[in-house]
Amino acid sequence: MRVSFVRLSKLVVGLALVMSCDGGPVGTKFGNGIAGGATGTSPITPPAPGSVDSFPPFALFTTPVATPVQLINAGDSILVVVLINDDRKLGSLIIRGLVQVGDTALGTYAEVERYPAITAPAVITPFTPGQTSAIIQRYLQPANRADVSTGPLIIQAIVRDSSGNADTTTRTVQLVNGPRVSVLSPVVGALIPRGGLFTINVEATQPSGIDSVRIRVVGESTWPVPLDTTVVGIIPPGVTTVTYTNQINLKLSAPANGRITINASAWDANRNEGTAAPIVVLARAATNVPPLVQQIVDPKLEYTFDSVTVSATADGVVRVGRLLLNSVGATINDVSQTFVGPTFNSTQSVRLPLNLGLQYQDSTVYVLGYADDTLGIRGWSAAAGSTIPVTVQAAGIKAEVRITYGVTYPFPGARPGIAGDIAVDTASYLGSAGNVFVSNTAYNIVEVWSNGTKTFSPAGVQVGAQPWGLFPAYATTQAQYRLLVANSGGTSISRVRMSTTPPAEALSERLKTTNNAVYEVLFTINAAGNLVLSWDGLGYQYSDRPQFVAQSEGGRIFYSTKPTEAKTPGTIRFVDPWHRVADPRQIYSYARYNATATEKYVLFNADSIAVSKMPAGFVGPDTLVVCDHPYGGKHGQARPRFAPGAVDGLGNQLNDTRTDNDDTPFCVRAITQSGAVDSVRKYGGDLEMRLGLDLASLSLTDTTFVATSGDGKWVAFGEGNAAKAVGSGVNRSTPTARLILAKDENLVAPNNLEPQFYSPPITVDDIQENASNKLFGLALGPTGLQVLAHTDQTFVAEVSDPLFATGIFHLRLDGTYDSFSDGGGVAFHPLAMGTITPAPNRIAFTATKTGVIEAFDVAHYNNRGVYTTKGNLYGPLRVTLPLTALETAAGIVLKMYGLTAAGLIVIDLRASDIK
Repeated sequence: MRVSFVRLSKLVVGLALVMSCDGGPVGTKFGNGIAGGATGTSPITPPAPGSVDSFPPFALFTTPVATPVQLINAGDSILVVVLINDDRKLGSLIIRGLVQVGDTALGTYAEVERYPAITAPAVITPFTPGQTSAIIQRYLQPANRADVSTGPLIIQAIVRDSSGNADTTTRTVQLVNGPRVSVLSPVVGALIPRGGLFTINVEATQPSGIDSVRIRVVGESTWPVPLDTTVVGIIPPGVTTVTYTNQINLKLSAPANGRITINASAWDANRNEGTAAPIVVLARAATNVPPLVQQIVDPKLEYTFDSVTVSATADGVVRVGRLLLNSVGATINDVSQTFVGPTFNSTQSVRLPLNLGLQYQDSTVYVLGYADDTLGIRGWSAAAGSTIPVTVQAAGIKAEVRITYGVTYPFPGARPGIAGDIAVDTASYLGSAGNVFVSNTAYNIVEVWSNGTKTFSPAGVQVGAQPWGLFPAYATTQAQYRLLVANSGGTSISRVRMSTTPPAEALSERLKTTNNAVYEVLFTINAAGNLVLSWDGLGYQYSDRPQFVAQSEGGRIFYSTKPTEAKTPGTIRFVDPWHRVADPRQIYSYARYNATATEKYVLFNADSIAVSKMPAGFVGPDTLVVCDHPYGGKHGQARPRFAPGAVDGLGNQLNDTRTDNDDTPFCVRAITQSGAVDSVRKYGGDLEMRLGLDLASLSLTDTTFVATSGDGKWVAFGEGNAAKAVGSGVNRSTPTARLILAKDENLVAPNNLEPQFYSPPITVDDIQENASNKLFGLALGPTGLQVLAHTDQTFVAEVSDPLFATGIFHLRLDGTYDSFSDGGGVAFHPLAMGTITPAPNRIAFTATKTGVIEAFDVAHYNNRGVYTTKGNLYGPLRVTLPLTALETAAGIVLKMYGLTAAGLIVIDLRASDIK
């Protein structure tokens, strides 16, 4: 028999309640009319004072039972309960389990202890002086749990009194290899009301499969109306663990305190039987006490799937429900659950959904639980911990609930985890329900939530290691739609086909984000006028693991890198995915320049460099050697590298007709800076050199956000954690979070190396006065006219386009919204076209980590709405227009998507939710 120790502890307590009905002596009244003897039925004469103690004690088994023979799984422990008595004083008890082997006639007979002897009481706790009666409960433990041989086992109880007189009692059980069976409920000693059904739950387990479960319920033979009911449950093939439930009717004719014995057994697929220890419960009269109702209600709930728990305790609960009331006490709705037939042996507890509509977001409701019994008496929710039923509705305890915004959808199955980013597919379904993608960093999966079914895909999309940043890169045809996934646990960017069913990664299109190094070389001219080069022999490298990613209208993929313990600095880069080799190019426009190091050059995009020094005693310049390969490798388009008439820095003609089909690595020598650049580029390389650049200022910290404008023309980078920057040299980063913008329209020739524009060094402290804030969120407007930066407040800045009007770029502070400093993501309304946008669309959103999203006007910077969520928010915030015509017809004007520890939260906003 398999019974958990928790359950057995309850069993032991219950047995103490049952023994008074067992017929054997109880207490210390031995000899005063109490029956005794070996059978427990013989009259006992009290001993004469001072007489010799010659009367032996006796032992009586109550567990295991004698009929039917109890079946014990070989290797299981065995609960033994023994009643012992003596006329003067108890001494000790020994219990053991024996198997008999051999043959007495052949002289081979032996008794083997399969269950070693245990002694009661322990030496340190002997029986008390004068104690004549006791109930002893012990577990026999097998000597070898691996011994699964079957057959009879003799349990032997040897009791001695204080004078050494002894008595031995035995009980035989059968060791089997059948299912492990236990009665889960009711517990031993439970009081079962008469006149209704009571529930019995039996658990059976067997690796080979359970065939059937049997429950037999028997009353005492003296009952006026006999109770002997057997029910059998047939279990489907292949089930190895089952909880079988049935209900038994206990009639009103059952006598009060009458004993009811519950026997449970099960058979496996091979017809091996296993049994549970019998459970004894007692009948009692039904009461007329009204239902005692308790309720568990969270103070913040979501309007649709969330529920409240209502429990009721009574004899014969037939209904448990709850009312939802508004602020004036009117009923919003009434949800309840009914039960077939009255049940007595457990409290009924049910979870009841709210079943509210979208219009109840941001409202207060009141929950009032109730329950009905078989007599039609209704009880209402009582105060927590109260034992007094409430029968008047007005006296019931109502729980106040704030209905929050949104609905939270947990990640599927056993895949809870921290999400890195959210991307919403607003285009690939062409007007039907779209998908929301969430990167599950712990499981190397992008979770897919369907706006149509409101569920997550069970499988998700398998991608690279630790997926983080996401970006939906739309193309001219639906088949070309790709979701970019930055795999921060490796050096790759996955591309997922969004329009397939189900979505899946296009493995042949996965981009490798290869290594990137920079070099710092000192150029000086000696007294003889010759070039002298100094180089420390190092190439400064950064983490190459992509963290956040975006694609511009020009087609380039921009990404930030995630610092690691080995490579603490991060960078921002882009690759051109149309080339066969996606050579990363580091963005350095934000770097600071050091006037004291004007002779130092930083070299970008070289495979390697070397310095050839002029030997001592010789006059002449040092030589810089640069090795590289043609940028992008082969991409199958024969195209001249240089336009006719192009010249290098020395005036040499560059009419080279080499094409992109030639990607042979090469090395060049140069004695000037411009000569090195021109020579490398002549052969297709992309070497860049910058004078006086402060190499340390290139280092970025974790996390650097990437955002694009709605039209894809602008890309923004925001340094997210500069406040914790430490270190020195190349690993030192500035103490302020920096903001960098690039413009990359679809106007650039495919062989052009650069986007049209990078912003000069612009830091967040240029648009606000606090210089050391972390950046919590970053967003660009639909056309890039405005940028949001969430630090201790949310800042709105105007972006001027240097390619138009004045030709000067600046990031001018438009205004500040006093948002919470424990920030989260930010987002623009999808139609917010700057300050001249019509009022309904002229808003942005800023989230906090304490479960609040605020809307504010991007022209007047005042509050336009507050949206409280059930869970605390972290990470990105996304906002889209309605994804279906049905949503529009339902009055939904915007959809917001965020993350909490419980999963993805989706918030539908109506026009009335925006001030």
